[in-house]
Parts: sequence; structure tokens; C-alpha cells
Amino acid sequence: MRRLIALFILSVTLPGLALAQLNQVLGDQDEVDQSRAVMEQLESQIGRLDPRMIEPLQQYSRELMAAEMYSDAHMALDQIVQIIRVEEGLYSSEQFPYLLSRIEAYGNQGNWGAAREMMEHVGWLINRPENQVDEGLLDTLRTLSELHRWGVAHDAMAAQRYHFVAAQNLTTTAIQVAGSIWGEDDSRLASLMYERLLQYYQQAAIVDRGGATALDLRSSPFGGARSRRDMMNSYFFAGLRQLNAIRGQFLQQELISLEALALTDMYIADWNVLFNDPEAAAVAYRSSNELLLRAGISQASIDLFFASPKMLPAPTFLSSWQSALSTMERDGEGIELPAQTASFSFRQWSAQFPHVMAPETAPSYSQQNSASDYALFSFTLNGLEEVSRWYRGRLKKSVSIPDDLQVVEQRFSRPVEWIDIEDLVLNFRFRPKLVEGVPQDSSATLFYQLAN
Repeated sequence: MRRLIALFILSVTLPGLALAQLNQVLGDQDEVDQSRAVMEQLESQIGRLDPRMIEPLQQYSRELMAAEMYSDAHMALDQIVQIIRVEEGLYSSEQFPYLLSRIEAYGNQGNWGAAREMMEHVGWLINRPENQVDEGLLDTLRTLSELHRWGVAHDAMAAQRYHFVAAQNLTTTAIQVAGSIWGEDDSRLASLMYERLLQYYQQAAIVDRGGATALDLRSSPFGGARSRRDMMNSYFFAGLRQLNAIRGQFLQQELISLEALALTDMYIADWNVLFNDPEAAAVAYRSSNELLLRAGISQASIDLFFASPKMLPAPTFLSSWQSALSTMERDGEGIELPAQTASFSFRQWSAQFPHVMAPETAPSYSQQNSASDYALFSFTLNGLEEVSRWYRGRLKKSVSIPDDLQVVEQRFSRPVEWIDIEDLVLNFRFRPKLVEGVPQDSSATLFYQLAN
């Protein structure tokens, strides 16, 4: 404590040096109450709304969030926003990151009503025409879209459609903003456009599964509801247009990248797998292989990359062979040929959104999964062969889904609807193992974890 008091005295006499030292202390303290004591002393000396409070308040709010003290975190974040509004103006874009942090705090508290109100407020702020179109605005749009996707998984079921639509609209705006910043033909737009593609798929998965949210998504502005088939076709063609637009952008580059075109064809094939068009998928996988060969990649290297099936949809967009190989290293496949049996791990994003894996960019939700709630499955994948099964009262034909599903091990600490879990697993899609661009049969295991 003497060290804290000494640092506080120093912060008054040498503000520039003190803030750096104070940040170090805040980062080093294990106990939140010690950090709070420093904040109270600093505030009493230089004033609650002094701009020098922003940096230590920011660190303090992170500490409070980590300790799950969300009410206190709200107070610290709100104080930062007040300082910014006094210094920069009521609508300053400098406040956006802190308002987004408040949304995350509300979500972690389970107070989604307040989170939605804050989302609406931030949405209104970022849509003001007076805003400067820059990277900061783009980051805000993308983060708010991700928070809405988080809301799909954790807010009330009745709010799922609201979050879906808001996330999609924000991503569309982000693409427009990025185009004005980077240029309409900039290759970096591809990753943003792929984000929108993933949103299409998440909605399609809901519609295919059925239920109240599916009916909300199928509702027509002219009254009534569109058929499931009509909506699924709508999502399929919207996604295909998106992928063709990405491909068109790569073709517009001054130096055309055959690697980027090849990997885009891979995603086009994946999309056809997700929507059960094996013929179109096979053509696109062959095209991807041929373009990679033309790009100077050896067939051995190509076959190594495609030696194991992959769960679809892929979470990120890859536009270079080097980035594709880096995913193998990240997944632990290294440079050796993968084992004959592929291994997958899937953790439900939430209990009410169980058929989609949590996005890599999802906020760090405070509730963690129980390691005891899992099932281990084994199954085969029959290339792009169609598999027919009854699903929720209708005969469904799918490609590249688990076949001959077997339970190897299961351990649950709570009652589960086993038929629902099997239905979810049997609805997963996979990019098949490929040899020279041709789909092959393979076997796999899946470690499936429940969400809290």
C-alpha cells in the first residue's frame, strides 16, 4: 500500500510519467480493492473528469471485467464516456470502444435487455452522417455485428431474429465503409464478404432446423411466411453471389493471384456441399486443384492440405497458399501426413444455439463449458455421396454428413435429449478428403461438448 500511495503522489507531480507507472501498478495488482484505492486517490486529486483519468480507468475496467464485477465495470466505463463527451463532444467517435465494452459487460451479466438498449444507442451513433469514415468506424461496425451474433446465441429466443438482422445490416454497412476506405476492388474486402456469408449460413441452419426463430426469419413483409425451401434457396443464391463477387474482385486485380482464385473455388465447393449440390461441389473442387497446380503448387502439397476432411463452414477466408498452410500448423497437422482417422472437436456456442460452433471472434463469455458434458463419436464420410435420413418428420438428402454414427464414449452430468444430440451431429457437413481434387471416403471421430 505504501508503494501505491507513493505512486499516487508521483502521479500528481509528474502526470506523464505517473500514468505510465500507474498502468504498471494496475496491471500488477491481484486485488481489485487495491486498484480501487489508487483510482479513488487519483480521482480526488486531479478530478473525476480529468482526461488523464481515461487510461487508468480503462485498465481498471478490464480488471473489473476479468473479476466479473460488471456493475463496477459499468461505472468505470461510463466515467470514461463522460470524460470523452466533455472533452470531445457528445457524439465523439472516441467513446465507441467503451460503449461496446458496456454491451459486452451487460451480456456477461445476462442483462440482455440493457444490452439491446445500448446496441440501439451505439447503432444510432455510428449511423450519423457526420461521422468520419475511417478504420475506427469500420472496427466499431464489425465489433457491434459480432456482439449481435453473440446475442443470437445468448439472448432470449424471441430476440434471435432481431440480432440476426442487425448483424447482417452492420456487416453490409461495414463492407460499404471498407470499400470507401480501401477501394472497391481491394482484396481485403473478401474477408468481410465472407463474414456475411457465414451469417447467411447461420440463418439457413436455423430455418432448416425449424422452430419459432425459423418462422420469424421466414416471415414475409407482405404477410404470411415463405416456405422453407424458398428460404433455403434464397440463402444459397445469396451466398453464391457473394462468393462469385469475391472471385470477381480477385480477377480485377492488376496482378491476378491464381492461389486466391483456387481457394475461392474451394469455398464455392464448400458452399455447394452445405446446400447439398454434389455435382457443383465436385466441379469446383477440381477447378481449385487445377488452379493450384497452375499457380506452381505441387500435387503432393495440395493433397497434403486436403488429406483430412474439414468441418464446414470454414471459420475464416484464406486467399493465399501460405495462409492455408498456416492453418494446418495451427490445427496441429504439421508437415506429416494426417492420421487415417480425422479428429474433430465441437463445442456448442450456447444451449439455445447448439448447432453452430462459437465464432473465433466471439466475446469471452464468462460461463465456461463443463469438461464432463461430452460425447465422443466415430463415423465415416462417403465423399460426396448422398445420404438419406428422416429428419424432424421429413426425408432429407444430404451430402458429406456423418454416416454409420457410433457412440464411443459419453459422459453427462445432467439429463440430455440424446436424439437431439444425434440429430445435431448428423446435420454437420464436412469438406471431404481430396486426392487430385477428387472426393474420397474417410473415417473420423468427433468430440462433442455441451454448452452451459
